Amino acid sequence: MMLENLFAQAGQEQAFLYLTAGGFGLGLLMQLSGAARRLSRAAGLAGDVFTALAAGALLLWVLVRFGGGLRAYGLLGLLIGLLLYFAGAGRLVGALGKALARLWRGKKKTPSPKEGFPADGAK
Repeated sequence: MMLENLFAQAGQEQAFLYLTAGGFGLGLLMQLSGAARRLSRAAGLAGDVFTALAAGALLLWVLVRFGGGLRAYGLLGLLIGLLLYFAGAGRLVGALGKALARLWRGKKKTPSPKEGFPADGAK
């Protein structure tokens, strides 16, 4: 009964699914923005601005595509997409990012003071 009322108008299911996928994408952008913030303040600001523009574009697209305003089912879809991302895929993306950062740091490894530098002329 409740689901019948929630999706009573045509196109609501499609809007719900689009906004669920959009929420998933916004979760990814939010996580990437957080990673960019660790690099530099300017990169973090650029990531935040891009995420905000993407969220605004998503909501504007839904308003134009489906008309009638943003309803509760749309916000519910957006929230479910964000929750799905941060509960599952976000952890996987975070772990992958940490592993890649460790690999990157390993390739740029500088000799530690214990290892010392090779003697002059020694190769």
